[in-house]
Amino acid sequence: MTPGVDPSTMRRLNTSAVLRALAEHAEPVTMATLVGEVALSRRTVELILGSLCAEGWASEVAPDASRAEFGRPPRTFAFEADRALVAAARIDTHSVGAVVSDMRGRIRGRAVRPLRDYHDPTASVADAADAVAE
Repeated sequence: MTPGVDPSTMRRLNTSAVLRALAEHAEPVTMATLVGEVALSRRTVELILGSLCAEGWASEVAPDASRAEFGRPPRTFAFEADRALVAAARIDTHSVGAVVSDMRGRIRGRAVRPLRDYHDPTASVADAADAVAE
C-alpha cells in the first residue's frame, strides 16, 4: 500500500480550504485571489468553486463594471453565509434564551422565554426548541 491520502479525503481537504478562504472575505473575491490564498491550481479551485456554487455555499457574482479593464473580466465569487444557520440555546432555572446566526456569525434572531418546568428535561428542551424557532 502506498503512503498518502486517498483522493476523496484530498478533495474534502481542498474543498474545505477553498470554502474557508472564500468565507474570510466579506466582499466577493476573484478566483485568482483564492488560487493565491489556497495554493492550489487554478483548475482545482475552479472545479471546487463550481461544486460549491451547485451546493449553494458560494455564488458567482457579475463583474464590477466600474472596475472594467482590458480583456476578460475576472470571475468573482461570494460566500453564501445564509446557506446554513447556527442556533445556540441557554437554559437556566427560570428562562431559556436562544440566538440564531448565519455562518459569518451575524445574529439573525434572538428570543427569551420563560421556562415551563426546570426539573423536566423534556419540557426544557422543548422550550429551547420553541425559542430557536421563534
